[in-house]
Amino acid sequence: MEERYKRRKMDIKNVYKKWRKKNIFKFAIFLLPIIAVGAIVFGLLLSSGDSGNEMGLYADDERFSENGNVETDSYYPNRKLAYLREEIETEESSVHLREEKETEESSIPLREEKETEESSAPLREEIETELNSEEITEEYRNDIPKVMKMDTIKDIVAKRLSSAEIFIVWNSIDDELAECGQYIIMRRGTSVNVASAEWEKIGVVQVGKDTREIVETANGAGYKYGFTDVLSTSEPVRYEYRIDLKAADGTLYTGTEGSTVVASNVLICIDPGHFKGTTTVSGENMYGYQEGIFTLKVGLALREELAKYGIDSYLTRETDSITIGNYTNATLDSKYLSLRGEYAAGSSLFLSIHTNANNDNVNGCDTWQQPLEINKTLVIVNQIASRSEQAVAIANEIGATVTATSYRLGLSLTDQFERVDLDSLKLWTSDFNDSIDEKGTVCYRWGTNGDYYGVLRGAANVGVPGIIIEHGYHTVEEVRRQAMTEDLAIEWAKADAYGIAKGLGFE
Repeated sequence: MEERYKRRKMDIKNVYKKWRKKNIFKFAIFLLPIIAVGAIVFGLLLSSGDSGNEMGLYADDERFSENGNVETDSYYPNRKLAYLREEIETEESSVHLREEKETEESSIPLREEKETEESSAPLREEIETELNSEEITEEYRNDIPKVMKMDTIKDIVAKRLSSAEIFIVWNSIDDELAECGQYIIMRRGTSVNVASAEWEKIGVVQVGKDTREIVETANGAGYKYGFTDVLSTSEPVRYEYRIDLKAADGTLYTGTEGSTVVASNVLICIDPGHFKGTTTVSGENMYGYQEGIFTLKVGLALREELAKYGIDSYLTRETDSITIGNYTNATLDSKYLSLRGEYAAGSSLFLSIHTNANNDNVNGCDTWQQPLEINKTLVIVNQIASRSEQAVAIANEIGATVTATSYRLGLSLTDQFERVDLDSLKLWTSDFNDSIDEKGTVCYRWGTNGDYYGVLRGAANVGVPGIIIEHGYHTVEEVRRQAMTEDLAIEWAKADAYGIAKGLGFE
């Protein structure tokens, strides 16, 4: 309890210091003109005393000797000089007295403040003495809030633990003081499938409670406090969280609302297609394009964009190479391709990032100089996704958003994307892929052992809906140019993220 009063006293003194600093300038401005006028008058007096002969200070003067005769003495100062010197000495003496008096008067408040601090016994009484003392003006007293506002919890992170759990961690501003009695965990829904969008209290953590075990279990290293929000559903939901402070003693401090953070129970596995060195083209107007390098740029940017929507994600690779288990690069791009999809085990969705190609010399053009008309977005789903209304909704939104983005950037001649439902998925064929008359849409392609594409088959093996996004055709020169010289990777990543969020009902 004593620590709270010390903290309160320090808060008041800080306000007092700010008040004195603000008002000392006003006081200085008031005194400067008075000091200046005094200096001018004193200078005039000195200068007038230097005009000796005009005042007769050194002229011959009549003096009376002891015998009564009048004498003239030009070697001694006359009586006027003596009188003037006496007046100057008297004035200087009075000035010193006034200065000493003013110094004494100005030191009184300082002595009073020191004596008050030394003699005050209980800290609460000392605070009241300072507030009510005569030296504190009404203006200063009004600057001090009756109840001090506590700091806001800003260092807060929320992330998905599972499809039914979201974990929140935070650090206290100043938890050594007992003025903060409780941390109140608040939540409100921010997705279309959440019943209420009003803030609700979902938990309380006492100050000083040891929650390190919870924090460490959830890999919340660096944070002191943690709380697990156990959801009532495993369906995709998104919430906004904040940590409010409740003061132990409301007479000294008032609680505050914390900063907010968004989190969901969705986790996405991002697979930047191929690896460095694959689909490499060289020559005139090729711009050094490599699909394995470009897809990594898209994947890394997509992770950042998804976080803005409160969606957690991780990548199958974060560098130019890929390693899963004992396999790396080429083996994971051919014989063991399904391992990339199986890497999504435990996630909500598998997403493989690619750019498309066509057969050689189709549409009467060179393989690498295809017309802009061929460029369209194809979203290919695995068998699990093809049976999920939500997965197909996500595929539709990704395709539509990427198509609109490509049209805006001059990479497509249309902004139209053909949406589908579970009964109207498009069968992928080579002719459809290479056509310049077809719109982008959501496709499927089965093989003899389930999904044709190994990455999608791998995701299906672990029960995860899988999607391949063929953003555009790298056989079109303008696509290669923007991919390697502009921010096409970021633009497409933003489109992917928005499509995912919208398909989940978060936008």
